[in-house]
Amino acid sequence: MDALIQLLEQHNVPYRLAGQDKHVSKQGWIGMPCPWCGGGGFYFGIRPGSGKANCWKCGGRSASAGLALLCGVTDREAQKALGHRVGPAEPRKAHQGVLQRPKGVGPLLPAHRRYLEGRGFDPDELVRIWKIGGIGPEGKLKWRIFIPIFDSRGREVSWTSRTIGPSGRRYHSAGEQQEAVPHKDLLYGGHLARQSVVIVEGPIDAWAIGPGAVATCGTSVTPAQVAAMLEYPVRIVCFDSTDEAQERAGRLCSKLSMFAGQTENVLLETGDDAADADRDEIEELRSKYLGLVGIGES
Repeated sequence: MDALIQLLEQHNVPYRLAGQDKHVSKQGWIGMPCPWCGGGGFYFGIRPGSGKANCWKCGGRSASAGLALLCGVTDREAQKALGHRVGPAEPRKAHQGVLQRPKGVGPLLPAHRRYLEGRGFDPDELVRIWKIGGIGPEGKLKWRIFIPIFDSRGREVSWTSRTIGPSGRRYHSAGEQQEAVPHKDLLYGGHLARQSVVIVEGPIDAWAIGPGAVATCGTSVTPAQVAAMLEYPVRIVCFDSTDEAQERAGRLCSKLSMFAGQTENVLLETGDDAADADRDEIEELRSKYLGLVGIGES
């Protein structure tokens, strides 16, 4: 177990021992974030020396594969830290969901437009480029901006939504049965990107930068999203400026840097995230990495 803990600490991967978290109850197990489902807790448990690994959300997994993804090391290095050679990962179940838009989706209403204009956006431009809509007073997701998510071929396969209110859950995304492709298997905005991508966390940050920006739709990054990032020769990570976000950015850059291509981490100087940064800084970022000048150009 000492070798495993040493590897986790070396690569700044948070972990919990038995009794330190409700999801780590059995002696001899170590819990950590799951690299597959991207859960926010310590759902992924490994029992060193036994070859056993399990996630509370997505089930049995390969201990070495999960450890390699979390730490950005080779499978052989992970196996060495585990002290036991383990078998291949369990096959992933086929996704069974079908795209279902939430109730009440329609054109942007005046309230949506006021919110977007207050954030410095041109609502009509966002509709043209990102195909957003509005949810009014109907349904459980009332007064939100509807944000469709497209696959690499430009087909709408999932969605998320952003509240325009001052409180409550900021983003609410499609459930497993409401999406044709899991949104955490995709990069939001990937269908608009070409050779270079600026990787951000939320769709609004992607809007601020424009086509070429892709969002992970949350603070976690899944293996499928890492694989999608590797499709682009130039990968610029531009997460929020908080210490926690920059720690995640560093881990992501470490993983991406193991493969061919250019990987850089950009720390914004004028805002906590791209949506709050000065336009001049965003224009400079677009010009340097995407070869574009003028927000909204495609």
